[in-house]
Amino acid sequence: MEKTELRPMAQLKPRRMIADEGVPGVIRIVRHLLRAPTPAGASSRRRATFRGHDDALTAVGFVLRTRG
Repeated sequence: MEKTELRPMAQLKPRRMIADEGVPGVIRIVRHLLRAPTPAGASSRRRATFRGHDDALTAVGFVLRTRG
């Protein structure tokens, strides 16, 4: 393991989604949501849950290299 990083959780925030998934990944996610919508209000409830527990959520990132 070369590196470990801890950052505040920022899921469901557009800039973070683009940084994590890239533009093509975000387009794929949006396309999926438009084709198979979640029950009414599910996305806003999910976002409210993240905001309500923001102080207890942390994003963890690892940089790994294979041996050899």
